[in-house]
Amino acid sequence: MKMGIKLHLATHKLSSWVLLLACAGLSIGLSFFFFQISATRLAQEEERIAHLEARVNATILRHRNHQTHVEKFALADHQYVSRYLEKMPFLEEERKTLKVIATQPAFTRGVKLHSVEKNRLAFAETQRRNKSGNEEIEFIQMHPVQMSLTDLKNFLQAVEGANTKCPQILIKDFTLEKEKLFASKEVYTVQCQLIQREIQ
Repeated sequence: MKMGIKLHLATHKLSSWVLLLACAGLSIGLSFFFFQISATRLAQEEERIAHLEARVNATILRHRNHQTHVEKFALADHQYVSRYLEKMPFLEEERKTLKVIATQPAFTRGVKLHSVEKNRLAFAETQRRNKSGNEEIEFIQMHPVQMSLTDLKNFLQAVEGANTKCPQILIKDFTLEKEKLFASKEVYTVQCQLIQREIQ
């Protein structure tokens, strides 16, 4: 009888321990589960913050670049195409050389140089539009122009902004044909379309 009671008490104690261990395990499991959820949320929040910070930095950089862009072209001459590009002289050295050897027809055969007046850039405005707060003006070259390699480099530098008065100019289309002038001298026939972008 006493033994039965002891067994009963031992079984009761065992089930209590099992229940206690189960509760402890459940508590630990739930704690771990909630910890995992919190850790995941924290990681997601950190990722959102990092993404937001990257966007803010990108916006600041864009703003700085825009400010630099505005400052760079603030003093640009809106008549740059007509005042600078259309006034550029071409083939000056080649004309001098041809003048010297004009008495030797064998040397002057081949490419005929355009007259000084005809060999100047002339552009016509074809389109004007507002885009992203800027005004864009499209220019088309009215007739081909002959240039030496040096002239070509000077022209491209003038378009790319070597002159501080130069507005932002993009080359929309560019055609270049190389022709032999005499001996090792070459002439390039140039035809292009430009887009001038003005800050509003």
